[in-house]
Amino acid sequence: MIMVKNEEISNIDRERSAPAVSVILPCYNVERDLEDCVAGILENDFEDYEILLVDDGSTDGTLQLIRELSQRDRRVLYIHTENRGVSAARNRGIALARGEYILFVDPDDRVSGQLLSAVFHEMKTYQLDYCVFGFQIEGDRDGVDILMNTDAKKRRNYDSNEEIIRKYFPALYGYSLADVRRWHAGERINARKEFGSVWRCAYRRDLIVSNGIRMDERIVLNEDSMFNCEYMLCASKMRSINRPLYRYNLKPEGAMISNWQGQRLLQNKLELLRKRKEIAGKYKALTGRDPGDLYAGSCVFSVIEMLSSCAGGVRGAYPKVQEYFRDPVVLKAVDRFPLGGRPKVDFPILLLKCRQLRLLYLCMIAAHKLGIKISV
Repeated sequence: MIMVKNEEISNIDRERSAPAVSVILPCYNVERDLEDCVAGILENDFEDYEILLVDDGSTDGTLQLIRELSQRDRRVLYIHTENRGVSAARNRGIALARGEYILFVDPDDRVSGQLLSAVFHEMKTYQLDYCVFGFQIEGDRDGVDILMNTDAKKRRNYDSNEEIIRKYFPALYGYSLADVRRWHAGERINARKEFGSVWRCAYRRDLIVSNGIRMDERIVLNEDSMFNCEYMLCASKMRSINRPLYRYNLKPEGAMISNWQGQRLLQNKLELLRKRKEIAGKYKALTGRDPGDLYAGSCVFSVIEMLSSCAGGVRGAYPKVQEYFRDPVVLKAVDRFPLGGRPKVDFPILLLKCRQLRLLYLCMIAAHKLGIKISV
């Protein structure tokens, strides 16, 4: 064990050859689930890997359990840091990882016994930069047990950076104007989107490091998708494994809602807009094209969502909505957002097109008091 500043790091045998795969687990108060999760990884039919457990300042017995797991198997390494959030924990794992490839696992989920071998085979055989795989969703929602397979929606076998950006990047970047038009025509708004979670992807470590790609620690919702979008701009070869290799534990809906209300939700919208604009700059430098239309729908939907949160009683939040709405990227998205001929949907959009943000806000307050929901 090594103590560095405010960190505790398990001894890493630098004399050992680097493993093929680094599996990074961000850990915060996961004493109940962590041991089973790690056991599932250790039971894989592939042995050339390391597990990096990054304790993010847990307040339960997680750290002690992590120390014990590290003592049982030399492939299990750990670092203990002060609490800074899941993105910071993943970034610390990236910094310590030595594997040729990187995988992320959440401690309350489970992995297939073939995950590591399947991913390594795919990445190595086809010399991939990027690989996505199917997963299962398991949990309880409204008293109903849920277990369903979610394979990659289509085969993603791409042999150039141009093809990856054209065919897969839009599935994670945001709701596009094309998505909105199809939605007006009757298609689900998310029909062509995919889970952007990092736990269903494999990455080349050297590509992450050489391009300075990290999780954005100021974003607390959708940070995974932004990481993947930034990584895609550097990737030249990608494939999908169309079978479930990961089991995602569905979190209770009530807990998720309570975590994403108020000022936290509004600030995240601002940070997400900042990151999308940052990625847009890199996209344009690479392709010569402005990707604004690829996330314009998300910009407009976010204005409505932020106003709805304000109307629901979040005090002092309206200035953040004004800040978001006045961004030139958002104003351009509002102007280009197509109408669909449905009054309930078109009404708030028309007010935004006329720059009547305050009027729409007052309408939403009145509607909220009457029990009427204004949304798109």
